[in-house]
Amino acid sequence: MKAAEPVELIVVERDPAGVAVVTINRPKALNSLTRPMIVSLAAAIRRLDADPAVGVVVITGRGRAFCSGVDFTAAEEVFKGDVKDIVADPVIQMERCRKPIIGAINGYAVTAGFEIALACDILIAGKDAKFVDTHTRFGIFPSWGLSQKLPRIIGINRAREVSLSGMAITAEMAEKWGLVNHVVDNGEVLKKAKEVAQAILRNNRNMVLRYKSVINDGSKLDLGHALALEKVIISGVITQMEIQWGSIGCTVPRPSPAFRRQPHDFDLIKNIVFPDGTIPRCQDHALPTRVCLFKNPLFDGESVIEIWNFSKFGGSLELSTAKKQEEQRVRGYLQCYRPVSCAVHVKDIEWDQKKEAMEMGEAEEFAVYLNQAGELLLIPQECDAIAVTVHISSFEFFSFVPIL
Repeated sequence: MKAAEPVELIVVERDPAGVAVVTINRPKALNSLTRPMIVSLAAAIRRLDADPAVGVVVITGRGRAFCSGVDFTAAEEVFKGDVKDIVADPVIQMERCRKPIIGAINGYAVTAGFEIALACDILIAGKDAKFVDTHTRFGIFPSWGLSQKLPRIIGINRAREVSLSGMAITAEMAEKWGLVNHVVDNGEVLKKAKEVAQAILRNNRNMVLRYKSVINDGSKLDLGHALALEKVIISGVITQMEIQWGSIGCTVPRPSPAFRRQPHDFDLIKNIVFPDGTIPRCQDHALPTRVCLFKNPLFDGESVIEIWNFSKFGGSLELSTAKKQEEQRVRGYLQCYRPVSCAVHVKDIEWDQKKEAMEMGEAEEFAVYLNQAGELLLIPQECDAIAVTVHISSFEFFSFVPIL
């Protein structure tokens, strides 16, 4: 008898337009999650966030449930994982994903499934969809944010009743309370989610990423700080628009092929300081973040700078502190609305001279980087330093553009 082929439990499908659909594929168990499924879901979100061809992510479940929570027949395996392991945490990966995430909720979204739904930016529900929190029923404390996110969306009194009693939120109630964006016929859920995704993709993709960021980050602040955040970001956006070719009178010459405007993964940039020589110091404890790339020697080996999407034309970075990489990170800044000046020297950046670069015949003359799309890019080692000003673009993340 021929053995059955293994079933892929987290299925990722991409279309040419830029929509990626992630399907929880365990319908016979109502898409309950095992530890390998949780890890696979987190990995899928990370890959899609790094894929420049993907503009919007849709998450759904196969069959008559979106996700019925964790699989209690494998509960020991599920709960033995380190709750601080952010790499394997799908909810943290969803929260950190720059791309909009649409949840297509077919049927039940229970406990962990409810928390995955709450990590989405937009929710589409079928008429039979139900959202249920069973933490109190089974004596398990939430770890993916349900106790804090739900009250902020539907109101604290409603959230208390839902979580303390275990009552189900129907699709009709969810729409009335502002939990979901649209309720459609059960067979139209994924179709509607893709329609919303296509509407998003018709807009400027860079602006979509920034707009999602400012909405999500601003929601964590009081109104005064959130409005200040918006003003800081718009100043950076205008500066970047001024240096892009074909917009608002370009003043920067078109770069040589060596400077390809692609996302990069850099390991080291020095001298990120305020004009008076001080380092941004963190003040508030918050959720752990992704593993740091390196430690800043200017701050007793504890300050961490993480950089991505870097090019001659700008990028993003994060500053924070951590005694050890595996410990919970500290974030939030005493001077979180002051620009930071710095200069980026290629000679100060560690580069990886891979075998593929040697085959290019130019490895001695260029710094070689592997970008998030898996492409090898070259930058001359002796190029001029790139002077940048770092504008705070959220409570934790910064963006920078060249000083003209």
